Amino acid sequence: MAHEPKLSDSTWTRVRHSKFVPCGLLLLLLDGIIVLVPATSAQDQVPGWQTVPTLGAFYQRFLTPAVYDPTHARFLLFGGAGEYPIIYGDTIAFYPSNNTFVSMNPTVHPSPRYAPAVSFDEACDCAVLFGGAYKQNGIEAVYNDTWLYFPSNDSWTRVPTGIAPSARHLTAMMYDSSARVNLLFGGTDNLTYNDLWGFNTSRPGWTLLENHTLTPNLTDQPLNRFAFGMAPAVGSNSFLIFGGGAFNPKSMRYFVYNDTWVYSNSEQRWSNLTSGVHPSGRTFSAMASATGYGLTLLFGGSAGADPFATNNYLSDTWVFDQNTGTWYELNITGPPALFGASLGYDPIGKSFLLFGGEGEGEISSAVWRLNVSVILSLIGNMATTTATSTVTKTLTVQSTITGPTSTTTTTSLVIKTNSILPTWAYGIMAVLLIVGVAVGYIIRRPSLSKP
Repeated sequence: MAHEPKLSDSTWTRVRHSKFVPCGLLLLLLDGIIVLVPATSAQDQVPGWQTVPTLGAFYQRFLTPAVYDPTHARFLLFGGAGEYPIIYGDTIAFYPSNNTFVSMNPTVHPSPRYAPAVSFDEACDCAVLFGGAYKQNGIEAVYNDTWLYFPSNDSWTRVPTGIAPSARHLTAMMYDSSARVNLLFGGTDNLTYNDLWGFNTSRPGWTLLENHTLTPNLTDQPLNRFAFGMAPAVGSNSFLIFGGGAFNPKSMRYFVYNDTWVYSNSEQRWSNLTSGVHPSGRTFSAMASATGYGLTLLFGGSAGADPFATNNYLSDTWVFDQNTGTWYELNITGPPALFGASLGYDPIGKSFLLFGGEGEGEISSAVWRLNVSVILSLIGNMATTTATSTVTKTLTVQSTITGPTSTTTTTSLVIKTNSILPTWAYGIMAVLLIVGVAVGYIIRRPSLSKP
């Protein structure tokens, strides 16, 4: 994990071997070089996610999109998959202020489905839903219909759109408030896409913004993918994506991505932000942003070539600091490994909320909350730690060994630490180094006896 322990939490480790020495202070002679490496464990985790005791009905489900309705200070959730063969077609509201689920009762609504794309359009004060899939008796139907949900009167309206994206699911959509357009990227049916579409509610219709689905070896924008994470970026007209997967039916190969991209709609340009430490490749993760803080949270998903194998499910929590372009892994307590959970941000409660998901052995109906204050504290500490740990303390000692010939040995003590130590601590380590050099000479000195 990326938790950065204090120096007191560290152990010594022998670099040339994979075994760790479980002692707090142990001198190892490695040709005169001693390296202090921080050690972490599950016991180092700090409180993070908290379970939310809820009222109302929210049945076990996954692949259920959640969007925040700012007018009513609530989340809207639609559909999803339950225990096979259950596929939901209900509309549910969740109120973070009192942790209550309320089942809505629209007369007309989209057919039951899982993994549609949903965004909240502030201009029309409505949710926009596109696509999704339904599976029964091993046969999967994939949709390309567009619906609007109006919270003010609890009604769904199907929009006749003419030109529209092809049928797909495992796609994602984000609202650009500057251009007043909903941006939809990628997804899959029999093909995997990387096209970008815009939907405008003022004159309902889709516009193809770019399409490189059949262009191989792209380097200036994301490759074809589905089941990726998408969340708003800082600014009103940008979004981030992370990871996802693709399947090539010709080669029968499954690809998993671990890249980070940002799309600026005003510039109509993609930028690759992949660098340094970042989450492992995955599909079906949950992702959301607290844009006021420039933070994007990523939870769980599935790793490996088989995303549906429960032993590939993940339980890690990462945060992307958009201000610095840095990923941090949060070593915190939290939900079990989950696949296809939904994540949203509550700007009033200043917290992220995680809904449902499929775990190892069961589908979840739980809700988890992670406060932004916890994240800011953790990444603040890690950022400070990273800054101080870049200063490598090196103490150099020269010793003259008298024997058949006089030799001078220069030995360095390289200390990699998460905090700046007081001067006396380096003095003690220098003494230990000198002792190490002497012991090392005794062990390795040439024999003076005659052959």
